[in-house]
Amino acid sequence: MKIQNNNPNGWESVELGNLIVEKPKSKLKVGDATTFGGIPFFTSGDNILEHNEIQVTNENIFLATGGVANVKYFDGNASYSTDTYAITTTKNIQTKYLYYFIENLVSYINFNYFQGSGLKHLQKKDFKKHIVCFPISLAEQEKVASILSQVDAAIAHTKALIQKHKRIKTGLMQDLLTKGIDQNGNIRQENTHQFKDSPIGRIPKEWECKTIGEIYDLKSGFTPLRSIKQYFSEEGYNWIKTLDLNEDYLFESEEKVTQFALDNTSFKLMPINSILIAMYGGWEQIGRTAILKKAAGTNQAITCLYNSKIEMNADFVQFLLQNYRYKWKQFAISTRKDPNISKSDIENFFLLIPNINEQNTIAMKIISLKSSISAETATLSKLLRLKSGLMQDLLSGKVRV
Repeated sequence: MKIQNNNPNGWESVELGNLIVEKPKSKLKVGDATTFGGIPFFTSGDNILEHNEIQVTNENIFLATGGVANVKYFDGNASYSTDTYAITTTKNIQTKYLYYFIENLVSYINFNYFQGSGLKHLQKKDFKKHIVCFPISLAEQEKVASILSQVDAAIAHTKALIQKHKRIKTGLMQDLLTKGIDQNGNIRQENTHQFKDSPIGRIPKEWECKTIGEIYDLKSGFTPLRSIKQYFSEEGYNWIKTLDLNEDYLFESEEKVTQFALDNTSFKLMPINSILIAMYGGWEQIGRTAILKKAAGTNQAITCLYNSKIEMNADFVQFLLQNYRYKWKQFAISTRKDPNISKSDIENFFLLIPNINEQNTIAMKIISLKSSISAETATLSKLLRLKSGLMQDLLSGKVRV
């Protein structure tokens, strides 16, 4: 049934159910996925799995029917699970155009067409009554789909670059922070360089291994009495808590501590360029780090490393702590519900120490790679915003092509 509406010129409104052809319900379960066969296997999950059976060919749209709404498009041989709604389109609308229309509608579908007291499911009858407004011209549909496909290709390329550089970063950090770089710029190897035993394994002969307590002074923060309002305000000094530590930077603290609290309590500002380590907060928080770039204090759940007795590059030390963060588990204890570490544990934690020039070189290489990932992530964000804007304009007829 056609719906009368204030459509753009050359567009019409039709119930979704009149534009689609439903594929038979699959008998395959998610657990039937294989590791061979090479046939894309679509399920209600985000990931595309693999199967050896062909259920559909050519262009199809795959929608999750349980949990939360998501939608995928594929042109070619494919299979799908029993919890996936597979559809193609009638001759009046291009499959890829309808896919983008549905993708743009995912949040609405999730909120309006997924129902149930437990696991929510797609209500197909309601979904098929949704009105689709689209250009009658297949050529215009094709142009819209082509533009959005080009943006999708750029998004996929950027995501692949990000994942590639993240893998490189993980491997490079492991090599640089355990083997280092020799005077010729090469990563040391045991078959070409001299190594020695240390409390945490084999390390380059030129390196030292010391505990944090042998290198730094340590102190923890303080929480001013919350009942005294003069101690806190929207203006003042950052008061850092474990959730504010984000490995790469510090989240800006919404709650500030006043000069009055600084003057009248044990609250003190930590030295700039100190390294902060989270002691509490469960497995998700303990061992998180940040470098303090401006005057701030912390609560007692954070230990501050400052006043190093030997020359240390703060970025290098933070990268070391990130690389060996898993080792905090050997110190963690559970005094209440969640595990934690103590200031004593931190004092006894071993750090590897190249000379300062090598520390600087290693830190700069890691920072450079992290900068590339950040730039690519920023590009991805721009592309996602571009796609969102284009979908709003092109799929509504606000902008014609």
